[in-house]
Amino acid sequence: MTLEEVRKILGLSRQRVYQYLNILKLPDDMLEKFCSSEMNEMHARALLMLKDHNELQQKLFNEIEECGFTGQQAVELAQQYIKDIPAKTPITNLAKSSSKKLTNLKKKWSKKNMVQRKQCRKQLQDLLNEI
Repeated sequence: MTLEEVRKILGLSRQRVYQYLNILKLPDDMLEKFCSSEMNEMHARALLMLKDHNELQQKLFNEIEECGFTGQQAVELAQQYIKDIPAKTPITNLAKSSSKKLTNLKKKWSKKNMVQRKQCRKQLQDLLNEI
């Protein structure tokens, strides 16, 4: 069925149908709680706000369960989590990428012979040049 067909059958707006379909994107354990009526649509909306931040999404989910937050409280907490997420900038992306590369070089260093260490030095120099 198309979104339009579902909308007509249910008598809902397209946006409303889309919102309901988005709930299906929750991780299975969260979706199970939603389907068993322990959570409402607002809870799901709050969790979906954090879909790109799995750890925060799980943290919010646990807090909803443990503290019995209402849907509105969950949305407000999700908004606070989003505010606290550091902004991604080209510099933060470069720092993260460079850190990963440096960690990989450190792990490999002791296992390298002299020729391979020269190659690692070259990679390190390239990394420094990026910065």
